[in-house]
Order: sequence, then structure tokens, then C-alpha cells
Amino acid sequence: MTGVISDKIGRGLRRFVSRKFLGNCAGLGLLLLAGTSGAIAERLPLVWPSPNRAFLEGKPIEDFVQPTSSGRITSGLYGCVRNGGYRFHEGLDLKVIDRDRNSRPLDPAFAAMPGTIVYVNRRAGNSSYGNYVVLRHESDGIEFYTLYAHLDSIASDVKEGVRVEQGATLGIIGSTAGGYTIPNSRAHLHFEIGLQLDSNFAWWYNQQRYGSKNQHGPWNGINLSGWNPLEYYRMALAGKIEGPADYLRESPTAIRVKVPYSGVPDLVRRSPGMVKGEVGSSGAGWEVDFSGYGVPLSFRRISNAEANGNLKDVEVVAYDADLAFPKCRDLLDKKGDGYVPGKDLRRTLELLFGR
Repeated sequence: MTGVISDKIGRGLRRFVSRKFLGNCAGLGLLLLAGTSGAIAERLPLVWPSPNRAFLEGKPIEDFVQPTSSGRITSGLYGCVRNGGYRFHEGLDLKVIDRDRNSRPLDPAFAAMPGTIVYVNRRAGNSSYGNYVVLRHESDGIEFYTLYAHLDSIASDVKEGVRVEQGATLGIIGSTAGGYTIPNSRAHLHFEIGLQLDSNFAWWYNQQRYGSKNQHGPWNGINLSGWNPLEYYRMALAGKIEGPADYLRESPTAIRVKVPYSGVPDLVRRSPGMVKGEVGSSGAGWEVDFSGYGVPLSFRRISNAEANGNLKDVEVVAYDADLAFPKCRDLLDKKGDGYVPGKDLRRTLELLFGR
């Protein structure tokens, strides 16, 4: 993984950056991306969330990714990248490029896309994310989030309910975290893109025995399912996707599950663009496709006629052996001649369907 981008950056790709926008953002490393396929207005505006332009200039990941104390550059990427591949990292860690004379980071964190601020945590000790901000976005029938964590400080005008445009400054990148220490030398922006599984998360959390209060409502990390941010940006730069609907559609299916559920899941209600076919008001259940890290990709309604009374329990109906068994995620467990959902996939299904 080199991070190299073609000089042409894909067929037909244009960079729409107004002079006023460039003037306001001089030196901040912002680039507004837009494509030529379809109506320009329909393409989701996108900027890099930090001033570090290395990715946009096609430089190696070493120039923009912050590794952990291991020093392995891949440890700052998304996926099974930590603890020998057994620990999942749900975002992308971006290194800082500007510091003051005391080596404190000065880089701002930028809103990657237009959205609404839905959560602001200013008490760093309350979360492993430290100080963090969450934005909610909507595009082509998909509701999704971006998350900006480990901030040294959060801008005073960043408040829940405020609508922001791409490139808005959210705070200063830092090293805050609750429960562990990130040295200032490894200050970075932890950046996520993904789906909130259940907007009514409290019901599930209250049934668990964690021994601590949920400080973050539905924006608790347990309730967030992030996809690969770097892959998303690379596909956008290459003109392969115009937004999250394209990204989810293009992502390979690792596991397909059938779930008996007559109603409409909360995520489907908020993101009807994830549904193949009609949502419908009732039926026997749902067929759900998941990525190799357990991110929901699509839903399909199973009618009563199709089920024919045979859909009684959660059923794993298909899986890709090359994708469905990541070391850092328990998605499938062997049972008899087949497989059943593993711990991590079961939790996601519980949040999606209340099961």
C-alpha cells in the first residue's frame, strides 16, 4: 500500500476549488473533490480532514499516517492492524505537520463533508476517543457519520445541532484519550466514516453489565460501525464513487445472513438507500450483507411467500472464506456442518434487530 495516486487522478475527475475557497483555506491543505459523471450537484463534496496534503499529492502513507508505539506504519490504518493482527482499528490515524515551539500540535481538524454536528465530547477522560466530535451526513438515502477523535481542543462554535460545510474547522488535533496515554510525540487525528447501528442505543446498553454509565448516548463507539476511510478517499479520487451509496454497493460481501424480523430496522428506516428492492411495511425477515469487518452493506426484504414459514432463526446463508474470518473480528463460529454468527456479528445483529 503506497498511497500513490495517478497524476490524472482517474478518468474525467475534476477538482472544483473556487478562488474564494482557496483564499480562505490557504496553507490548510484542503481540496474539494467533485466528479464529472452524473450531475455535479449530486456528488458529495469531500475534503481531506487535516492540513497534511501528502495523501492528495500521492505521497507514501508514511508521510500522512501516524503509527502506534510499535512504529509499524500499518498500525495507523484501518482493519486488523494491531497486536499482531488480532486487534481491530476502526479508523485512520493522521499525523500532524505543524507544531509550536513546545512541540504542541497546531493542525486543525476539518469537517470532511457537509453535515450536522450531532455529538461533542469535551471531557477527554470519558472516552478512549478523548475529545471528539461526530457529524451526521445524508447522501442518496444513506445516513452516515464522520468522527474526529483525540482532539487537543474543540472549537467554541462547535455545538450540537449546528450545520457545517466541508472544510469547517472543528478543533485542534491532539493526543487526548481516556483510560490510556498517547504521548504528544504521537498526536494524531483518529478519523472514522461509517454507520450508526441503532439510534435507540440506550435499550441495548442498559441490558449489558458493563459496570459504567454510557456517557455518549447513541454516539458511543460500540454503536458505530466504521468502514475504511482511506479506501473511501482513494475510490472518490479515482472517480469510482460519488458517495457512500456507491461505496457500500462496491464493497465485497463477506457474509450474508437471513434474520426473522417483520418490522423495519432502525438503520433501514434512516438509510433506505441501503435496501435492495422495496422496504415494505412487513414481511418474514431480512437478508443482510456484511463486509469482511462486519459493516452492514445492504438489506433485502424477505416476503412471507418467499420464506414459506421456514425462517425461524438467524441463518448464515453464504460467506466468502477469504473475507469472513479476519483475525481481529469474531464474525462466524463453526457449528455442526455450518456456521453461526460469532460474538461481534451477534452484537451487530442485536443492535440492528433487537435480537
